[in-house]
Amino acid sequence: MHLRLLYLTFQEDAPLYAGVLNKIRGQAAAFCALGFSTTYSAWKGNAFHFYGDAPAAVPIDADRQVMRRFYEIAAGYLTRNPCEVLYVRLDRVDFGVVSLLKRAKACGVKHILLEIPNYPYLRDYVRTAKSVSDPKRRLLSTVKVNLFAAEDRLAGPHLKGLADAAILYGDTASDFYGVPAKNATNGIDCAVLPPVPWPKKSTEIVLIGGGGHALVAGIRPRAARHGKLEPAERPALDVPLPACGRRRKGDAGVSRTGACARTLRCG
Repeated sequence: MHLRLLYLTFQEDAPLYAGVLNKIRGQAAAFCALGFSTTYSAWKGNAFHFYGDAPAAVPIDADRQVMRRFYEIAAGYLTRNPCEVLYVRLDRVDFGVVSLLKRAKACGVKHILLEIPNYPYLRDYVRTAKSVSDPKRRLLSTVKVNLFAAEDRLAGPHLKGLADAAILYGDTASDFYGVPAKNATNGIDCAVLPPVPWPKKSTEIVLIGGGGHALVAGIRPRAARHGKLEPAERPALDVPLPACGRRRKGDAGVSRTGACARTLRCG
């Protein structure tokens, strides 16, 4: 008989997070290949979905305190669908997570593993408030994220004794709030990739991935200091985008090529 594994995520199933969902589905497939009877979760619209060997869809019906509702749905699912292994992907820790893991143990879960996809995360999380432009909203956001960070630090130590191990993507660490940790790369070891030959005479720059808006914003100050380049000297900058979308405010000088373009062009 195969061990039953629930890969619990609180990830939204939306085009913006297509890469994350592909990773989650890939991990679920890997668990299946290892012999586990696997179910994974994600939410979409007003439903929290469980996909795989024990599928289900549960209405969310919560405008506020959505995470609390997610924990309730997960606890109810574990009660109705007992499993031996619980693998939980977490962006941060709160007392709701601690209560959920205690409930999982009470439901007969034998092994609990945690995945932290961006370790360490608290410093970056607290910094998000600085990006809010309106002063009043920035103050409220600062208070909010610092309260969440404080709860993370208070709840984290309670994971010890509940979780068997933590898998950390990011900086190397031997434990996560006292839980033994294993360190993982995010799928690619750059050290084994050969360098791509650069055409020295080309004026074209192609970036693979996101961040085009930030790059173009960084180029503008240099152009202001040194003056505009002549057309013959001006590099063409192509930044492939993950999906089509509206042009964001402040994107002057940046155009999308094609009717439904996936490229930012600056040049």
